[in-house]
Amino acid sequence: MNLMSLTAVELGKKIKSGEVRVVDAVNAAFDQIEAVEKDINSYVTVYKKEEVLEKAEHIQKLIDEGQLTGPLAGVPVAIKDNMCTRDKLTTCSSKILGNFYPTYSAEAVINLEKAGAVIIGKTNMDEFAMGSTTETSFYGPTKNPWNKEHVPGGSSGGSCAAVAAEECSYALGSDTGGSIRQPSSFCGVTGIKPTYGTVSRYGLIAYGSSLDQIGPVAKDVTDCATILETIASYDSKDSTSVKRDDYNFTEALVEDVKGLKIGIPNGLENGMFQMGKILVQRLVSTFGTAAIAAHAVAFSLTSIAVVPGMALGLAILTVVGQCIGANDYQQAKYYTKKLMIIAYISTIISAGILLVGVRYILRFYALPQATANLAVSMVSLHCVFDFFVWPMAFSFPNALRAANDATFTMIVSTFSMWIFRFALSYVFALYLHMGVIGVWWAMIVDWIFRSICFMIRYKSNKWMNRILV
Repeated sequence: MNLMSLTAVELGKKIKSGEVRVVDAVNAAFDQIEAVEKDINSYVTVYKKEEVLEKAEHIQKLIDEGQLTGPLAGVPVAIKDNMCTRDKLTTCSSKILGNFYPTYSAEAVINLEKAGAVIIGKTNMDEFAMGSTTETSFYGPTKNPWNKEHVPGGSSGGSCAAVAAEECSYALGSDTGGSIRQPSSFCGVTGIKPTYGTVSRYGLIAYGSSLDQIGPVAKDVTDCATILETIASYDSKDSTSVKRDDYNFTEALVEDVKGLKIGIPNGLENGMFQMGKILVQRLVSTFGTAAIAAHAVAFSLTSIAVVPGMALGLAILTVVGQCIGANDYQQAKYYTKKLMIIAYISTIISAGILLVGVRYILRFYALPQATANLAVSMVSLHCVFDFFVWPMAFSFPNALRAANDATFTMIVSTFSMWIFRFALSYVFALYLHMGVIGVWWAMIVDWIFRSICFMIRYKSNKWMNRILV
């Protein structure tokens, strides 16, 4: 039986039952490291075998005495080299930290040690976690165990490769913008980025503090849920740590997935919008160079006018989302109204400035008079409807999205974009002979339709009945 082929939970059960000794598990890990590490380079530091075996004997004694009863007791683990480990080299895969021995351990590491985990070593990564291939490490690139000509992903590529190559039973990684999830997919293992604040960042050498999270890398979802239960905790040393009511993540592991839904990324909506914009641009190009130039200049200028509204849209998403998370719908309504008022005021100011100054601004473009006049018509149309419609069409739906009513907003936005922004552009421009200005009128109709739909949805209170996960 190859102990390193077992999942962490399976190995933990065998250790707990006495079928496997902790030293056997540790020896199996070191044997695998000796066999493959020279080709994979998953580790920056592999701890001295004698020290780890001594630790394994101590943990075995605690297990035998009934002091360690958790599912991960005695199971070998690797730690990404951007988490502090007391008196153990922590380099972030950089020469700069080549002699850094922390005087304390990361809280997540401490939680593992309390649970009886046996740390084998520190895994390779992109230097200071700034990369996505684990090729920027001072200690050399990590190879993908499945194909050594391929990268393992990053920046937690060492942790993911070590699990895939069975050099440890599981590992810890860190994720800012995909640094657990992406290399996990590359290496064929399972990784989770926990909700921000679930796992303490204390002792994690920061990359992006407002996004960083420590998370598990393992062979399957059961392992990841079990590891997350172990490392998750409130920590007063981390100001962003969250006090959760429930840390029982394995409870969600059920055979029946009835009721679960597959989320469609919001980026799909934006992708279709960009596609529609390209197709409309193709229509604009048929009206000649004056129309192309006027459209391009007007689009650039009006994009600036709605920046305050876009910023307030993000604020609505964040603030209302916090209210919904606290199950306080009255506060959600209060802040939606308050932030929408600010969005309208700021948009009116920015669009008003553009409307008044557009002719002066266009002088810098040195456009022919006919082109400039056309651009002024486009900008004026946009600005006038900015005053009344734009915030309701684009800032306001973020309140619905914050309440997990994203399906409705996506359906409305996608339908409106294709029917009005795209199809109606052709109707107005070609069949009603409005020319390129017809494209802009079609855009206004798109805004109006969205605004009406979102307001009806909000007034119906159906967005308050969405199930939050």
